[in-house]
Amino acid sequence: MSQSDDKISDAERHLPLTPLDEALLARVQSLSEIAEAVLRNVGRPYPATDRGAVLRDALYVARLAEQLVDSAALASLADPEARRAAQDQRVKADRLRRKIQALKNANTAARNACYEALGTEAADEKRAAWAGNHLTQARAYDRLADAEAPLGTEHKRAAATQRSLAHDILDNKTTPAPTTDTQEHPA
Repeated sequence: MSQSDDKISDAERHLPLTPLDEALLARVQSLSEIAEAVLRNVGRPYPATDRGAVLRDALYVARLAEQLVDSAALASLADPEARRAAQDQRVKADRLRRKIQALKNANTAARNACYEALGTEAADEKRAAWAGNHLTQARAYDRLADAEAPLGTEHKRAAATQRSLAHDILDNKTTPAPTTDTQEHPA
């Protein structure tokens, strides 16, 4: 352990790695599995022209995998603050996912209320409530895009879909036909 490791508390040691370091470890795992598979096959006959290239390449990949897990390569091991910030982002993303799911569940009730109010004075109010639910979902997806940058494009697309649905609901003088699950609940 380095001297900086001595300064890290036990609680900080148990914080998850940053997403970048987790991705790096996943890559290392893949490289290790490839190297192990190649090394297992070294005992099999190779063409006479091979002259150890497969073994040399497998050993290179294995060494590369070992180097990638060095504490210097996984920056967040020595930076509890980065791991704490990454954990905060995970918590924020989980909270937003739960909020989006609750809004999706509430959306069915808002849509049903809108249909039940057709032809009544409450129809415009119910339509606005239904559209408002979609706009709230859009804002939550936008915040989720910030919290989960690697999935940001997907979340921004879901936000745009929710805004589009809200505008369709508000722009029509009559309530639009029920949407399909994929439109209302984008993946």
